[in-house]
Amino acid sequence: MRRRGLLAAALLLAAAGPEEPGLMVGREGGPARLLPEAALAALPAQRVSAPADHGTAERVYEGPSLWAVLEAAGLADRPRDQVRQAVLATGRDGYVAVLAMGEVSPEFAGRAAIVALRQDGVALAPAQWRLVLPGEKRGGRTVRELAGLSVATLR
Repeated sequence: MRRRGLLAAALLLAAAGPEEPGLMVGREGGPARLLPEAALAALPAQRVSAPADHGTAERVYEGPSLWAVLEAAGLADRPRDQVRQAVLATGRDGYVAVLAMGEVSPEFAGRAAIVALRQDGVALAPAQWRLVLPGEKRGGRTVRELAGLSVATLR
């Protein structure tokens, strides 16, 4: 089932139109491309709970895992490369949060992190998608209004 979701996302990525809503993905210093909403929706969804904003009540978020999004975009490299990579999540306001690739890679920590497409059972508009990391003591790496993901390789 997971392979079918990744295949469907790859096919939808190839067929994305220029005006279609989605998430910009790419490698730091390289061209970015649009991962369309339909491709994200085709990936297996996970459900997590986390505060909506600084200290507010818990919300339930649903969407594909960050790892599945990276795989669908062709940004998940071999484990030996992952140990020196970082994922940069950028919000529409220019806010950037950084995660080590090993944090979300199933080969290493496999931490739950999702690109939330739904909040409390209600679909979010693409401009409201967010990166959610349950269990964070501070919400600084939760990125509201997620606009893009890029992978940087550190030397």
